[in-house]
Amino acid sequence: MHRYSVTLEYVGDNFHGWQKQPDKVTVQEVVEKSIKNISNTKTEVCVAGRTDAGVHAIGQVIHFDLEKYLKPEKLVMALNYHLKKETLGKEISFKSAVEVDKVFHARFSAINRSYRYRILNRFSPSALYRNRYWWITKELNLSIMKEGALSLLGTHDFTSFRSQGCQAKSPIKTINSIEIKKKGDFILLDISARSFLYNQVRIITGTLKELGEGKIKNSNFLEIICKKDRRSAGVTAPPQGLTLMSVDY
Repeated sequence: MHRYSVTLEYVGDNFHGWQKQPDKVTVQEVVEKSIKNISNTKTEVCVAGRTDAGVHAIGQVIHFDLEKYLKPEKLVMALNYHLKKETLGKEISFKSAVEVDKVFHARFSAINRSYRYRILNRFSPSALYRNRYWWITKELNLSIMKEGALSLLGTHDFTSFRSQGCQAKSPIKTINSIEIKKKGDFILLDISARSFLYNQVRIITGTLKELGEGKIKNSNFLEIICKKDRRSAGVTAPPQGLTLMSVDY
């Protein structure tokens, strides 16, 4: 058996997230169909991080095993060719592949995951970036948002920043980096950690947005962490502004 690590990108608009679900089109379903056309058998795919409905990916990583050997570049070409047969195949693209040893695991071998959340902060919506941002018309205070974000760096109990139904055994996570910058009319939030809680990035974004609006005070940001209560944090930002940028090993 030959194990491959494959990087792919996809637009999340018309998918019900990554994970297969009955009677719903998911990224995993379309990807596995493409692989099956090559392997002629059902192939188990492991993913670095499951994305929710509407969330996009530029650097998602999967691994799977094939009995026959294919050169990585030919594997990518074959996978993309078979995507054409799928209804939403054009919304997924396999970017690169590499053969890895059997101890490699797309999820458990990852040491860092990086996400970007995009906020459009202006009076009018964007035609070019449709379904790629959260549109906020009220001007956000970038300096205060940056200051609040610094409180999240390091290791904390992030109970206040996870949604109900989170299956993580522990709410303690370590945020390695977080950066907020303005590019034109967009505010970009880049955040990385080894792993995240369910909806953690979107809740952090929603809370920082409310901080930028003045709905919560900067002095209360550490209090939100200490309260360990989801009700103390801000709204959950909508999925379309979130993109999985990369996974490091």
